[in-house]
Amino acid sequence: MPNDKGLSRLPNRKKVNIFLQNISQDYYLNLKSLQVANECDGFLSEPVQIYNKIVGGIRIFGNYASNVTKIYI
Repeated sequence: MPNDKGLSRLPNRKKVNIFLQNISQDYYLNLKSLQVANECDGFLSEPVQIYNKIVGGIRIFGNYASNVTKIYI
């Protein structure tokens, strides 16, 4: 893998950071149901079932991963 310091010294090169993020399906479904619940008009709207995989729990157990890659163009 090339040295970042050497590449950054090349003339007319721009550094671009690429951010990659990944969440589990359970976490995604929980976030989507929370979004729908927050978009309700309030008192007269239908109740929204919040996605929860844990029986008797109040929230969801999910995972999240993130990675940053630098490229020079």
